[in-house]
Amino acid sequence: MKFFLKSKTVIGIVIPVLIQLAPLVGLSLTSDDTALINSTVDQLLQLASLGFAMYGRFVAKEPLKLGT
Repeated sequence: MKFFLKSKTVIGIVIPVLIQLAPLVGLSLTSDDTALINSTVDQLLQLASLGFAMYGRFVAKEPLKLGT
């Protein structure tokens, strides 16, 4: 059994929880900070989706075809 912090699911849950708790410890974000974070996350998601598509095509066992 693996350590729970090595789970992508747990990490995916912990990150937004930490963001929600940040103001309680005095960390506040301005609208400029939020815009920068959103822009960066958008770019990372685009890059990740491109990488995932390329990886899927390289490891595919069958060629693609249109129709039946």
